[in-house]
Amino acid sequence: MPAQRGTTAAIKQTAQTPVSDHQQALQQLTGATGTAFDLAYLQPEISGHQESISGNSASHRAGWPPAPCSSPGPEPDC
Repeated sequence: MPAQRGTTAAIKQTAQTPVSDHQQALQQLTGATGTAFDLAYLQPEISGHQESISGNSASHRAGWPPAPCSSPGPEPDC
């Protein structure tokens, strides 16, 4: 949904990344069984979490989340 409703190119691109990643992962899992399935499932999960922890994910490079606003109040105007 964010890929369709996002207002900036960065949001739309960031939203599309997980969709593409999941489609690739499903293709790799198709036909795999036993240990091969386990490895095909776990390796991208581990890599994704390591990337998130390092702060080097596509969303971080795209500037998301944005820097916090300095305006007070429940609904910042920035």
